[in-house]
Amino acid sequence: MKKTFDDRLKMFDATRTVLQINETLFEDYAAMKTAYEQLQQYINALMELKKQQECSRKGYTEKKQSKRNELAATALKICGKLRAYASVTNNLVLFNKMNITLTAIKSRRSTSALTLSQSIYNAALEIPEPDKITFAITEELMNDFQNCLAAYGSVMVSPQVEKGNRKTQTDAITQLIKTITQLLLTQLDGLMLTFEALPFYSDYKNARKIVNAPTLQARITGIVTTEKGEPVAGATVVLSSNHIIFEEVTDVNGRYKLSHLHPEIYQFKIGKEGYKEYVIDDVDIYAGEQEKVDVRMKII
Repeated sequence: MKKTFDDRLKMFDATRTVLQINETLFEDYAAMKTAYEQLQQYINALMELKKQQECSRKGYTEKKQSKRNELAATALKICGKLRAYASVTNNLVLFNKMNITLTAIKSRRSTSALTLSQSIYNAALEIPEPDKITFAITEELMNDFQNCLAAYGSVMVSPQVEKGNRKTQTDAITQLIKTITQLLLTQLDGLMLTFEALPFYSDYKNARKIVNAPTLQARITGIVTTEKGEPVAGATVVLSSNHIIFEEVTDVNGRYKLSHLHPEIYQFKIGKEGYKEYVIDDVDIYAGEQEKVDVRMKII
């Protein structure tokens, strides 16, 4: 939910609170009471939509992390058995190929983690059946691994669905805000003039002011270096999602800062001629988040 929406919602809620406290003053004022009840309904609907949007984003992130953890744990079980098999059979190529850690799977971007895990699965398929039995690479374990690969692959395509859902929710929130604003301007503001001589009126007017809250926009900072730790100046850092693009260029020290970011799922990309492009497909940014992402780039 955009910061401007949050500020407006706080104003709506403050206005509702003032009306709630003074409800006895207009309990016999039919038009006022009807408008107040409509305001209550609209604000409740708005807060429910906001809650759904926040839960949706959090739920997707947690689900993806859970599926990645399950995939990594299962992949490492197979990987350990393959290294033992490679050691016994003096298969140096396979032994080195299976030199994979839990961190290597968990820290890679989504597509790389899936590709790495798939390579472990494929290597296990090639082991002769008698050796699979010897090293306990069971059919059950392979089926679990295959299910984990499928589950993580499925959740990886979810960002597009998530973006669509979020846009639908944001559109509904925008419309509700317009409706509430119209209700206040065309009905309640005028009806409140009846109480102009009372403290109730001044409290209402004060509540109707939009106070800009501390920013909920996020920021990502970091340093881009070579594998040797030397700063990479002039690298283009891009954070993009649909039609939203934030772009920055690293300074002479390799530093960058992307500020005023709206909560969204983005693609994070760093590129410079002569270097291998660094890409993370789905970075989930939360309101108010202050993230530090340092990147080491490979020279081509």
